[in-house]
Amino acid sequence: MPDVEIKPQRYRDDRPKEFFDKYHARVRAGEPEARVYDVVADPTREEQQEAADQILERIREGHDELARLGHRGSLRAARRYTAA
Repeated sequence: MPDVEIKPQRYRDDRPKEFFDKYHARVRAGEPEARVYDVVADPTREEQQEAADQILERIREGHDELARLGHRGSLRAARRYTAA
C-alpha cells in the first residue's frame, strides 16, 4: 500500500485552539453529557426499534425546548451553558 499524505486539519473557526481548551477540560473532567448505552453485538429488531424510539424522544425534547425558548431565548441559554 502506498504512503498516503494526510493534509493538516483546517477549521472554519478562526479562533485559536486555546479558546476551546476550557470546554475540552470541562468535558474531560465531568460526567459525559450524553447518555451512555450498553453495546449490543447483535441487537434484535425490537432492541433496534427501542433505541431508535429513545433517540427520537430526545430529539423531540430538544426541539420542543428550542421552540419554547424561541430564537433569542435559545441563544441566551446556549451562552449561559457555555459560560458555566
